Amino acid sequence: MEMYAEAESLAKQVNNDALIGLAKYYAGELYYIQRMKDEAIDRFMGAAEYFRKSGKHRSETISLNKLGMSYVLKDSLDSAFYYFDKSIERAKIHNDSSELVHIIPNIAVSLNKVGNTDLAKKYIREYLPTANDEDKARYYSIMAYCFEKENNKDSVIYYTNKTLELLEKEDKYSLKCGVYQLRARMEVNDGNYKEALD
Repeated sequence: MEMYAEAESLAKQVNNDALIGLAKYYAGELYYIQRMKDEAIDRFMGAAEYFRKSGKHRSETISLNKLGMSYVLKDSLDSAFYYFDKSIERAKIHNDSSELVHIIPNIAVSLNKVGNTDLAKKYIREYLPTANDEDKARYYSIMAYCFEKENNKDSVIYYTNKTLELLEKEDKYSLKCGVYQLRARMEVNDGNYKEALD
């Protein structure tokens, strides 16, 4: 952390807003990983402002998305959606479709968390056609979680199968693990304990 504080101090001495934003962003990342939510929010907020001032629009968009994710950690979903919307707005203004692909899953997961599965699925369906295979795998897994919340086992199976098909050639173990846990949970909920172990 000291390294980022020193980098920020040096960047301020030479009046380089982009470097100040970068130092704040990476400090925010460290706080985020440690689940130090308020500190992460403070750093991402500062990073977004410095990136905006320096004209680093993509970095500003990423910082706004991370702000939203930090508020999700705090269960402050109104604030999370505010920053997700701002990140989408910035990405659209600057025609950054590659960053939209990263923002949408965060919004969908947050919507699913509050029980708004229809809107979560709408977001996923809207951006699914523009996603690459790796991103599609994430999108499909989020769809599966939405359908789990709706107790729609057939759709859970369909979307977990789609996810696993796309992950055959990928080493995304955490995503695979989550998909297998979801399927096992569905089987346990149906009383199919043997199938849950397969």
